[in-house]
Amino acid sequence: MLNQVSISPLTAHLKKFLRPSKRTKLLLVRNCESQGNLGGTLTGWTNVHLSDFGRKQAFTISPAYEQFKDEIDTVHCSDLQRSFDTAFYAMAFPAHDDEIVESPYLREINFGEDEGLHFDNLPNSQKEAFSDPDYKAPGGEGWSDVKSRAARYFSSLDADKTHLIFTHGGLITSYLYDLGVEEMPPNGSLLGVYLKEEGTPESIDFEWHFPYIEEDI
Repeated sequence: MLNQVSISPLTAHLKKFLRPSKRTKLLLVRNCESQGNLGGTLTGWTNVHLSDFGRKQAFTISPAYEQFKDEIDTVHCSDLQRSFDTAFYAMAFPAHDDEIVESPYLREINFGEDEGLHFDNLPNSQKEAFSDPDYKAPGGEGWSDVKSRAARYFSSLDADKTHLIFTHGGLITSYLYDLGVEEMPPNGSLLGVYLKEEGTPESIDFEWHFPYIEEDI
């Protein structure tokens, strides 16, 4: 059950990662489970809310944010609802919306003509294509497009600061693919990343995957 999920490994990672240093740091958070994830549909740019389980996931990680919020300089999220909701619940209802900077640059991949299709109904060849770094959606984006806009956004962030980023699994994977992240982290997972000046990732300090809890889903 969710109330039995231990976030102590996450807080241990954060305690180390957030020590003062002259480095630019990103805390990348994949949105918690959405209605699209629950239904198994391709919801790239489609606006969907979190599922009940997704809201519980976000509340589960909120104590970690509360413990380390003074070490975080800025908070950003995709302008898609599921990303904002993840930030809102994980931050335990911030008093002012302007505490969270929303941006379309942090969106999931645009699946174009495939938006809304049910993943399980797709042919195996199409399912496998999604894992190809050269994949490009018909009438939509390719993984390289997602990676490029992420890097452009991250290059605009203040150097030597720590930035909490609520975004999506596809963006995280495409952005960090060259550092060995080849599969999307589970919903609600966090990764600590050191950033180069030009917005490209230098190294991954840690990956914390939200535990899979079958009986809650």
